[in-house]
Amino acid sequence: PSVAEFCGNVYTIDLGYSNDVLQNGSDCNIDFVTETAVRPFSMSSLPWNAHKGSLGHVAVIAGSGKYSGAAALASLGALRGGAGLCTCYTLPCCVARVCVLAPELIVQAVASENALEWEPEFVEELLPELAGKVVVCGPGMGNTPAVAECVKLLLQAHCKGLIFDADALNAIASNPSILREASVPVIITPHPGEAARLLNCTVGEIESDRTAAAKRLHEITGAVVVLKGARTLICGEKLQMLLNGNQAMATGGGMGDVLAGLCGAYLARSAVDAEAAAGAAAWAHAHAGDILHWMRPYAPIRASELANFI
Repeated sequence: PSVAEFCGNVYTIDLGYSNDVLQNGSDCNIDFVTETAVRPFSMSSLPWNAHKGSLGHVAVIAGSGKYSGAAALASLGALRGGAGLCTCYTLPCCVARVCVLAPELIVQAVASENALEWEPEFVEELLPELAGKVVVCGPGMGNTPAVAECVKLLLQAHCKGLIFDADALNAIASNPSILREASVPVIITPHPGEAARLLNCTVGEIESDRTAAAKRLHEITGAVVVLKGARTLICGEKLQMLLNGNQAMATGGGMGDVLAGLCGAYLARSAVDAEAAAGAAAWAHAHAGDILHWMRPYAPIRASELANFI
């Protein structure tokens, strides 16, 4: 009561953790991701002589005839994350839509004009070009056996790191442990539906114990896990939780595509610390959403406009 005059409205928010869980040793060891996580990726932290060659190169492998926008949004996320260069490798039907979004992007068609779906040979031919780059794979590629083969090929790439999202995760849901074959850092960014497919359970089971799901995914895949949703979790060597983000970000689709690209940019710019890059990207993404929600509390938030607030 003595501090009431200094407070506005005070709310109690149930995070879904019982007292038993919170008092049970290691199960309650959850760190909160704060602004300090993203400060090393601020433009003001760069040396005065920084240039595009020193800020990393992101390769986005994404898009299909049905989901060309996913390739565009993932590429925009990489640009907004400050990658020195971003090349979007996509199908011919997506090229125009990606190009119109940002002239700074390098856009390369990977197949002949009539290709509407990914084939493993498209990725196999790209492998030499991926050396030294961080690869973001999956948004809008389609959930097909061919995409699963594309993921397997990328595990052999001599790149700096791999970000798997969306259809790249759906395609390997029957064997997620295959990601352990990668010799470079891996980040996966599933939403609850994708996590349920990877763990062969229901979305309800994922949401009833999100911490256990994130830990299990990390154990199976060996990857840094960004389990998206209300109170996003990041699980690698430690378990972290976001306290930012809001419900207006749930509209329209494409938010995860932007986040995948942003993870790629931060990993490309870091000293291969995938866990730090994932946590910082998740915080910056949610913070951008909070800024937009504060500006327009009654309006939904579109992924393309959120990207420009990162």
